[in-house]
Amino acid sequence: MAELSDRQLLDGLARSEGQVIDHFYRQFLPGLIRYVTSRGGKEADARDIFQEVLLALFRKVRSDANFEIRAGLQTYLFSAGKYQWFTRQRRTQKIEPLEENPGDWHVPEDIRDTLLEAERFQLFHTCLEKLGDTCRKILGLYFQRQSTDEIAGKLDFSPGYVKKKKFECKQALKEAMQKDPRFPFL
Repeated sequence: MAELSDRQLLDGLARSEGQVIDHFYRQFLPGLIRYVTSRGGKEADARDIFQEVLLALFRKVRSDANFEIRAGLQTYLFSAGKYQWFTRQRRTQKIEPLEENPGDWHVPEDIRDTLLEAERFQLFHTCLEKLGDTCRKILGLYFQRQSTDEIAGKLDFSPGYVKKKKFECKQALKEAMQKDPRFPFL
């Protein structure tokens, strides 16, 4: 593959071009693996983080055709990866002293926001899956903007029961999310 500019790589990522995605992994992942493993992490941790960062970047370039990276793609991905590693370590309380302040990594706010949004969704989904079947069904229909009467009709419950159960399920979901150790960081 010929050497591509950052703009060409971003455009290829937005189009989900396999060669470009492979290039991202070959070119940018090894540096993050070295960084994470030199700080007590495993290669699998670095791969997970890189996947999260690349997915966040993919979503960003798909939603904003004019998205530009000022610092360079390698710097952008590495900074976002370092930030994600630091965030994971902070969550698990395994922080080693840092050689620099995370605030100095120049991770653009938009990528931080995208990463946090993805983590919030993952927490929400994990907690939702832990609820009972009835709660998952009621809340699933509720999140699809179904009315109480529509939910009652689809699930063969009375509207009063659906209203009461929906409240209980929302409370249970909220409590489960707040008890999760990731919650304070999101």
